[in-house]
Amino acid sequence: MRALLLVALASCRFDGAGAAAPDAATPDATDETDAPPQDAGTDADVDGSIGPACIPITAGVDGVLEVPRLPPPTIDGNVADWTACYLPLDEATAGLVRKLDGNAAVPAGRFSVMHDGTNLYLAAVVDGVLPLGNATNVDIYRNDGVVLYVDANGQMLTPGYDPEASQIVVDHAARRHLYRQSNPIGIPVISASVTVTGPTYTVEIMVTPSTYGVAAFAETIGFDVGIDGGTGDVQENEILWHQRCNTATGCQCPNGDDAPYCNAQQFGFAHLVP
Repeated sequence: MRALLLVALASCRFDGAGAAAPDAATPDATDETDAPPQDAGTDADVDGSIGPACIPITAGVDGVLEVPRLPPPTIDGNVADWTACYLPLDEATAGLVRKLDGNAAVPAGRFSVMHDGTNLYLAAVVDGVLPLGNATNVDIYRNDGVVLYVDANGQMLTPGYDPEASQIVVDHAARRHLYRQSNPIGIPVISASVTVTGPTYTVEIMVTPSTYGVAAFAETIGFDVGIDGGTGDVQENEILWHQRCNTATGCQCPNGDDAPYCNAQQFGFAHLVP
């Protein structure tokens, strides 16, 4: 049995002081597989009002998304007003597949992103794997969920995370936590709306420049999207849209691992089309 998750990431500010780093995103990895990024995406076969008239998002092999500027959706848990197309995100299209439990099924889905000139919106439709997990607080990365990686000025110059970069995890039950270079920073206070119908989860959120401590997003930002799979007790896998570089090309994590959660240099980019 599978579950469906739709996420669109929302305006938030951070609460909470840093805590001791969990093994969030650092479980014992048994297999991490690089795969070619998706070349382009105009996939319109999704829920809500998305149809042949949706606005395409192009994704180049160099890891740059061309993100359209569109009127903002209403954050009400109803995606009928979402107008951007989606890109697939599964084992075949992911730039990185992290199999932390080689026997576990890997979630799959699709994502979309747009901006309104000020704020950034992300949507992801995920076919999750039961059980979806019920971990809380800093451990929600062990549940099925969606991960948004952003560096607000697009300048990922040194290993690790700059102050304007973060990893935000939003799970299938709308629990959320913010991490920086695998360290839990706090629970962002987010104006979000969630609707649930059976196994189908619909969440809408948006992030603002203040989420990252800046006055405005750069025209090209660091950007990545991940889908976490987990039981609540353990994180089983993560698939990511892109991995721009890795240990072999000089982008190793300070903790010795090899993934965007611990080194923002591995993010792709999103060009926010004026």
